[in-house]
Amino acid sequence: MANIRLSALDRDFYNLLIRQSDEKLRALALAACNYAVEKVGLKYPAIDIILRSLTDRKPLDPAEFSELGKLVAALDAIQRDILEREKLGRKTVQDRKVASSQARAANAVYLVAANKDPLYAALEAIYEAYVATDDWPALKSALLEKI
Repeated sequence: MANIRLSALDRDFYNLLIRQSDEKLRALALAACNYAVEKVGLKYPAIDIILRSLTDRKPLDPAEFSELGKLVAALDAIQRDILEREKLGRKTVQDRKVASSQARAANAVYLVAANKDPLYAALEAIYEAYVATDDWPALKSALLEKI
């Protein structure tokens, strides 16, 4: 699924990505996460701790990884709640976009932390970062600087 979504978005970038080494794929996945987290203003200790561990290539603490999973689930629930409130006229489209962007950015981090396959992690994180930021040209440009 991850390969289909990213290849449909940008086939040339996808073809470039699948030729990268495992180390480069991990670096690109992490870069996509950092980009998304920064752009959407996602500030949670669980995110910071996991990103630091991934950057430092340290083993993930199971309790910290569990906290990240809980955060992702909570942000997804908030996103669904805001969507329902938007339908009732109690929340704005902007409220929904912010919640959705934060949920997707957190999910990008979770997918990188959870997946041992560097290609799968990169494909998922990059696509989630794109959806979180809704700016493929800027994200692609930031990633191409790392290749």
